[in-house]
This record gives sequence, C-alpha cells and structure tokens, in this order.
Amino acid sequence: MPGCGDGAGPALLLSCEKHMDQEELIRKLAQIEEQAQLTLEEFPKRLAKERQRMIIALARYIRSEASKRTEEARLSS
Repeated sequence: MPGCGDGAGPALLLSCEKHMDQEELIRKLAQIEEQAQLTLEEFPKRLAKERQRMIIALARYIRSEASKRTEEARLSS
C-alpha cells in the first residue's frame, strides 16, 4: 500500500495493517477453498461431500465479501 513505509504516522500504519490483514484473510480463504475442493475429489461418502461443498461455498462467500469491502475502502479513500 502506498505510503505505508518508514515515516508513516500511526493512523496510516493502522490503516495499512488492516488492509494487509484483509488481504491475508482473502489468501487464507482461497487456501481453504482449494483444500476443500481437493478433499471433495478424494472422499466418496455422500455426507463428506455435502460438508465439503458447504466449506467451499462459505469460503467463496467470505472471500468475495472481503474483496468487495477492500475495493470499496480503496475507492473511498
């Protein structure tokens, strides 16, 4: 994020930290989704598949919402 280097004030540093946390959250949710997708291919049991589908759907939803809010925050600043 521009301006997040040395000499940035406390408010800017806090904003940069929050922005990085959101990006990290988005990356981790993508990893959850990927791993759930991989296990979906490995487990033949019906219940396990339904649970994996739910995990994938939740991860996609949370990642999408976090991305949207991050973009809205960028546009408003």
